[in-house]
Amino acid sequence: MRQLKQNPDLFPIRQDRYGQRIVYLIGNENKGGKCPFQCKGCNANISPKVTPESNMRRLRELHGGYEEKITGQYHALIYNGGNITNPSECSREALDDFLNFFREDERVAAVSISSRGKFLTDEMLGHIGRKYLPYQVNIIFGQESFSPLLKEIYGKDTMRNGRVSGELEEIAEKITEANSGYAGRVHQRFGLEVNLLYLAELYPDKKSREGIEADVKTLLKIVDKRMLLEIDINPFYEVPQLPYKSADVEELLGSIPRIQGIIREYNQNLTENLATIFIGILSPDGTIDERLRGISKEVEVLNNNIWGDKK
Repeated sequence: MRQLKQNPDLFPIRQDRYGQRIVYLIGNENKGGKCPFQCKGCNANISPKVTPESNMRRLRELHGGYEEKITGQYHALIYNGGNITNPSECSREALDDFLNFFREDERVAAVSISSRGKFLTDEMLGHIGRKYLPYQVNIIFGQESFSPLLKEIYGKDTMRNGRVSGELEEIAEKITEANSGYAGRVHQRFGLEVNLLYLAELYPDKKSREGIEADVKTLLKIVDKRMLLEIDINPFYEVPQLPYKSADVEELLGSIPRIQGIIREYNQNLTENLATIFIGILSPDGTIDERLRGISKEVEVLNNNIWGDKK
């Protein structure tokens, strides 16, 4: 049985709305171990092909490495260099094993799994929902940007029905529909975790700050106001296949107070803070970039307080 050969190093543990944020990067069961989309700006599609059994061993191995660092409630994010909800990349057997593994740990507040629109089916959501898991389940989608230049600049096609937001709209509608079938059952309410990218070239006619603020506003218009939403804002890091320089992280941090204001206004008339943000500063290999270590504590403070008291 083939073992997973990727770098076994653990990701730095961060903080988000649920507590400690722990990343589990496992392998991909697809032919060649590749994500079927192969977006040129994505460094995620690097996993070798694995079996469900070796992937489960990998998850246990990673968890063992994190165990002594877990101090309370935590949020488990599962990535496989592709799409966890695609049975060709992560078999139903493996997905069930992952979800059941975390069911056994009462410290787990949420589990998030990566997906694309075509793989997030009503059947898949129903299968997970009927497990009545004792933790929040979130679907991760990398929108990256709502700029019309997204495909040209970053190589990611989220266009549906002539809108760059089309794929996300489909996902949000499916989650809203699934949630309506589990009214009153708190743990069957699926959440959505959307990645946005801070890259100046996506907005040539405006400042990056204005671009990311516009993206946050667009996202908040798409999701149902009863849906748990985490907005992950990530600075762009250089990748070999793209000619762009890394984002100015300090500039990104300077835009956060305005984004906080946008989110506070969104949450203002809700019974709970449904929308929150998380600021990512990890490089593609999972380490904290040396040039960012000086501001990493500042980012953690932002992540701890970003949803704060309503004002």
